[in-house]
Amino acid sequence: MWRTTEGSTGRLIQLCIGYFVFYVITGVSVKYFTGNPAQGYPGMKEIEYLVYSTVGGSLIALSVAIALRWYRLKSNRRIVWGKFSFPSEVLYIIPSGVCTAVVIPTTTLMYLLPISVMVAMVGDSNWQRNGNSTLYLSRRRDSYCVASSEWPPRSKKLS
Repeated sequence: MWRTTEGSTGRLIQLCIGYFVFYVITGVSVKYFTGNPAQGYPGMKEIEYLVYSTVGGSLIALSVAIALRWYRLKSNRRIVWGKFSFPSEVLYIIPSGVCTAVVIPTTTLMYLLPISVMVAMVGDSNWQRNGNSTLYLSRRRDSYCVASSEWPPRSKKLS
């Protein structure tokens, strides 16, 4: 990739491209590993894939942190608590790690849905904006809420 400076538009574009590439890799790998074995895919169960991907992702992230020696970074400020001294960054690194520990499995579970979440969200918003579909939805809802003795509903006006 091209060289950019911290905080520049070029750096933002690099991060967006990287995010998109890994988003696609993650989505494709879920569908591949949980695919039908009769079609030549590994055929893992969803929860099995969740465990392997979470452990694998954690090990990769830990390996990168150790390889790049991120544990040796100097702290801006040290906090002393009794006999213990630790970097002030721990105060936001720990909550960030806990949140990441929740986000990674839930994101993986989201990829395990039978339909792409992005397609479902975009499809749903387009469906709701379409005048005919919305009218159909309201008619269908009215038909479910009407007592069976009033079928077809004479008192309800479809609009």
